[in-house]
Amino acid sequence: MKTEILDTIQVEEPFFIHWSLALENDQLILLKGKHKLGEKPVLHIEIIGTDSSVIDVSFLRGLNTGIGNTTMFAYKKGFGVIDHDHAKFYLWETSSSTPKEIKVQQLSSDNQLDLYETYLKYVSYDEILDTFVIGIGEKHSPTFYAKWHADLSLKAINGSDNIVAFWDKPILLEREDYPPTYFHYKTPVLEWLNINDLITHNGKKYIICRGGQRTVGKSGVAFEFNILSVYDAKNKMLKKFEMEIGSGRFSSDKQYFIIKPKTKKRLLVYNLETLELTYNIPLKTESNMGSIPINYSVLGDLNNELLFIKQARILNVCKLIR
Repeated sequence: MKTEILDTIQVEEPFFIHWSLALENDQLILLKGKHKLGEKPVLHIEIIGTDSSVIDVSFLRGLNTGIGNTTMFAYKKGFGVIDHDHAKFYLWETSSSTPKEIKVQQLSSDNQLDLYETYLKYVSYDEILDTFVIGIGEKHSPTFYAKWHADLSLKAINGSDNIVAFWDKPILLEREDYPPTYFHYKTPVLEWLNINDLITHNGKKYIICRGGQRTVGKSGVAFEFNILSVYDAKNKMLKKFEMEIGSGRFSSDKQYFIIKPKTKKRLLVYNLETLELTYNIPLKTESNMGSIPINYSVLGDLNNELLFIKQARILNVCKLIR
């Protein structure tokens, strides 16, 4: 698949791009932050499009907010942002609307998790079912990926505008559903399979697992794999697919998973419905990388006919040439 660079967006130092979302209305949403020793960290949402604006969300910059990139997710015609420190998230129904604060609580005492020992790592919204799925991490684990996934139900409190999201029955990934991998400990209390990313779409859950939570810094067949699993609304595994080892993300339109293999200078784009390779895109200076060094690690995103390639301070907007 050939590509052509249409535009390059570059943020000025000391800002860097945490995450990006490409919305259906030709708007691009950037979550960008800056850290400077001795100064308060800054976190901004920049909306690029017909109605461009910047929203200051520096109040989210807490102990755990900076642990990963996936603090932003698509929601209706807008987006949401996670507050990792306080078990809540904020929703913008459109890019210009006033955000709603959604507090997250447990629904019952069964399988109850301590909010002070856990944090929200991922949130995803299903447009068809009007529901959310979350990934929940353990603050004191050696890695900062999710340990459990759970469904959310939203309820208004006493008929007010205050909305609380309740989770019920947090679920661990079953080891028998995945290839054998090295664990230091046999018990799931001390060691588990990571949830490295997740989304929900059309009543299904899509989960990325790359191995055990204590083996992330190691490599080799005994320590890692890269599997995309599909679950139904009742959390039954429908199918799974093993991909090459590398970094990747779900596309903004939830149609694809895009991976940059460790050993290849290209993006592999897999269709989530069929789990088949749809595009094989070489990474080249003249067609999509631009000023990004060709050996740098990048993340790709797709929405309709546009490809987005993100590095720390650069986002290239490219066109697919069929």
